[in-house]
Amino acid sequence: LLVPDELWRRLLPDVPCRTLLLSDLLLSMRELDAVCRDRSARLTWAAQRAIRLADLGRRQSPGAPDACIEDWECRTGMDIGGWIRDLPGQLQMGGLYDQAIAVIGAWTPLLGPESLSGELVSVLASAGRRAEAEAQIAANESGMPDSFEIRMASADAWERMDEREKALQAYGEAKRLARDD
Repeated sequence: LLVPDELWRRLLPDVPCRTLLLSDLLLSMRELDAVCRDRSARLTWAAQRAIRLADLGRRQSPGAPDACIEDWECRTGMDIGGWIRDLPGQLQMGGLYDQAIAVIGAWTPLLGPESLSGELVSVLASAGRRAEAEAQIAANESGMPDSFEIRMASADAWERMDEREKALQAYGEAKRLARDD
């Protein structure tokens, strides 16, 4: 059972294979839950696999890239979207902001803007990229004005940028949206 995967890795290392990329991503996400010395290297490896997998998904179904994720999740029984939503936070905690931004950029067309736009704001704020974070907050709030998650992410980002008043306003708006729902 292991021979086809190993042959693919050896003979076609530059040709992406969904099954191999998914298994590599699963392995790396499981390893991130354990305490390890080379966490930064493992995070980098996971980010590379996630970006390659997103590229493959966009090429497989360019008209409806989100459909390929649903198909992959049905075929494998794996929560691929959940792993990807978790990965930028892991990268951020490891101080790998550029890689987190790259993963978010690669996966936003596949998972939809609401799923990762909030995480992007958080990463930008943590990376000290204030102007970009503020621009992304404005874009998120104008593009998704009724999203509780987007308002919570905005509040968290404002708090990271030491803008307590703006954070309180965003938290208040998130509370209003939650109450309306």
